[in-house]
Amino acid sequence: MLFSNLVLLILGIPPDPGGFVEARAILKERCFPCHGALKQKAGLRLDSASFILKGSEQGAVATPGKPDESPLIQRVKGQGKLKLMPPEGKPLKPEEIETLASWIRSGMKAPKVDIGEDNPALHWAFSQPKAVEPPAVANPQWNKNPIDRFLYQAMIEKGVAPAGLANPETLLRRVTFDLTGLPPTVEELERFHKDPSPKAYEAVVDRLLASSAYGERWGRHWLDVWRYSDWYGRRNANDILNSYPMIWRWRDWTVNSLNQGKPYDRMVMEMLAGDELAPLDREVLPATGFVLRNHFRWNYNRWMRDMVEHTGKAFLGLTIQCAHCHDHKYDPVSQADYFRLRAFFEPLQVRHDRYPGEAPPRPFKKYVVSENWAPFNTGLVRVFDEGLESPTWFYTGGDERNRVKEKGSISPGVPAFLAKEKFAVHPVKLPKESVYPGLQEFIRQEEREARATAVAKAQEGVNKTQGMKKKLAEAQLTAARLDEKSLFARLAADDARWLGKGDAVQLAGKAAKSEKELNLVRAELALLQAEDAPPKAPTKQAKKAAAPVTQDQAIANAKKAVDAAKTKLNEESISYTPLTPVYPEVSSGRRLALAQWIVQADNPLTARVAVNHLWKGHFVEPLVATTADFGRNGARPTHPQLLDWLAMEFMKQGWKMKPLHRLMVTSRGYQSSSSQTEEALQANKKTDPNNRLLWVFPSRRLEAEAVRDAILAVSGNLDRSLGGKEIHINQGMTTPRRSIYFAHHGEGQMEFSETFDGANTNDCYRRVESVRPQQALALANSALAREEGARFSRRIQALNPADNQRFIHLAFQLALSRKPNAEEMELSLRFLQGSGKELELARHDFCQALFSHPDFTTLR
Repeated sequence: MLFSNLVLLILGIPPDPGGFVEARAILKERCFPCHGALKQKAGLRLDSASFILKGSEQGAVATPGKPDESPLIQRVKGQGKLKLMPPEGKPLKPEEIETLASWIRSGMKAPKVDIGEDNPALHWAFSQPKAVEPPAVANPQWNKNPIDRFLYQAMIEKGVAPAGLANPETLLRRVTFDLTGLPPTVEELERFHKDPSPKAYEAVVDRLLASSAYGERWGRHWLDVWRYSDWYGRRNANDILNSYPMIWRWRDWTVNSLNQGKPYDRMVMEMLAGDELAPLDREVLPATGFVLRNHFRWNYNRWMRDMVEHTGKAFLGLTIQCAHCHDHKYDPVSQADYFRLRAFFEPLQVRHDRYPGEAPPRPFKKYVVSENWAPFNTGLVRVFDEGLESPTWFYTGGDERNRVKEKGSISPGVPAFLAKEKFAVHPVKLPKESVYPGLQEFIRQEEREARATAVAKAQEGVNKTQGMKKKLAEAQLTAARLDEKSLFARLAADDARWLGKGDAVQLAGKAAKSEKELNLVRAELALLQAEDAPPKAPTKQAKKAAAPVTQDQAIANAKKAVDAAKTKLNEESISYTPLTPVYPEVSSGRRLALAQWIVQADNPLTARVAVNHLWKGHFVEPLVATTADFGRNGARPTHPQLLDWLAMEFMKQGWKMKPLHRLMVTSRGYQSSSSQTEEALQANKKTDPNNRLLWVFPSRRLEAEAVRDAILAVSGNLDRSLGGKEIHINQGMTTPRRSIYFAHHGEGQMEFSETFDGANTNDCYRRVESVRPQQALALANSALAREEGARFSRRIQALNPADNQRFIHLAFQLALSRKPNAEEMELSLRFLQGSGKELELARHDFCQALFSHPDFTTLR
């Protein structure tokens, strides 16, 4: 109570002798979701004293001076037949009930400022960003970049003094790691040290943004937000449950899109609806890995739930999943809205497309109870809409078995408070080559080449064999030629059916007959092989079988197959085996409509959420601390006008990220030092103890990937090749690829990733950061640190340093991006000269020890 009254005095509000402030805090925490501005069950609002006095539809809920007779107290106690309130969660604690009762007992006095909650629809994040002009500031150092004008104005208003500029070496290390995830080279350090001018710095920024390492560094950041995960579930049983094989193509799409400067809005659309947006573009289709990552093979409904939750969090900063079982407790998202959003994804299914130069992928198969689904390593996995009218059923209690079919199938739609106009979905007619991939020329060409190769190989077999074996070889050649003939017949039939080139029925009949002729020849070949097969000792598997197949039985079975093929040959048919599966000719257009709505310029959330992530990547703390919750239960922005200006600028720049990166890292705020004089530091901390105003640049520890990649970079062993299939996590200590390319899933991560707080694959809108002894041990004792420490030493020795002093100087520059100070030089020389080891081994130990230096893992 004393603390609350003190706060009120500071705010210029008279004290609260009746205790309403304390009581309101309890009501806000436990009762406002159902009895506040968002919702008023039974017509009752509890967010102001006047509303409480007004009561509910049933009458008064509290009588001044009589808490025991007040329904409010009776409800929270659960007295008599009254339903206990609140209905969900734990009951109020006795001391909380007493706080409410005390306020009623004292006469229910209201403070002079008795204001209820704001209208939820008017929440700051639900209104469009405002086009604000950056404030003019008198300090010329803070008046060049629009970002600085906002930052400096806030500092001046609060009376804090900004730090000076970072030194050139610190700044170069900071921006190089921020944009590429790698340290600067010695040559880059020396070049920038000679010319640290603003123009030279801008040239550095442009060079880094043009580097392929930019896409890898920021690709990993966005893949955190989008929950990238390789397949997992039951890896020990080789059984896919979560995510999907070959999803690494989505990771590569992310890296490539960022390097190409693809606009953010386009990336969002491709991830949600690349198959509807560009159904034949193999550079776009992997983007639907965002949808596939949420796939859960055992339960389709969980796939749908994850799609709603993480589409809301990743792109809109909304916790839509909170409306799964009931209306959202804080935001104006109803349970009906939840199911309308789910309906966008309801038609989803998986398909495996063929990829140039790779063997045909295994066909997709829907889940069968107790049947494993082993991973595969070819093809382009993607999503498609299986049905135009896939129903979405409303269900209760979060249990899909409790369907309310009386409501009928729910149509796709967006929350009313965000809908600026009537929402429309238009089906997308797909090109024939997407409906039937067998029309794609690369597939046809590869099939033709495979048949030609088989014929040539069979002909070679005939030429090389003699006697009885020649008959078998000739049969194999006949089968190969008929297979080629059958392929040509099927291609002609496909042309007629899909492209109108010829009589479709006649050519389908020829293709069917040719395929049946091939089947007969293959059956006859199998009979020859059975008759020619020498007796074999039974295998272990055959011994275990109840009745192992003898040669006589194999011959008998082959003869039956020949007879069956002959019978089929005489049957009239126009059915033949297509080169690939056939898919629906029309996609629902639902996901494309959703994606287009998300990135509309009048959507108040999307641009704000995106720039908040970008800001966090450079300034450590985001402008909105709750990166995945911009709703009423989330944090308010520290610099609301700056956030709006950045969002507007982002859209003005065509949603391109590189210009925004450039704007942020060329700001005076970004180039500030991470230290101040003790006097200035203490003065600023009194006003802003958490540095939310950015009066000093916030130091941070490098993320897991950057720690490992930096070790490999300074040793000269980092493999900079781009892309490709995921690398097994067990190879993290031995394979020098960048960390982004290693497998990352719910059943395990690379050792360095786990040790240094790599992304949680389930939910990582912000990484956690811990300090654990295992981190120091990894830098001191791991196989990677030992091996690369020695290689680091050999790299310096190859430069022929004149003496130990020069060796130490180069080691510091490579590892820490700076020169050693006098004390460090003295200690380093003493170590090398007095270790008792041969100089070469002492240098190895010294270089490895630098990995444990605080400045190696810290970005200042």
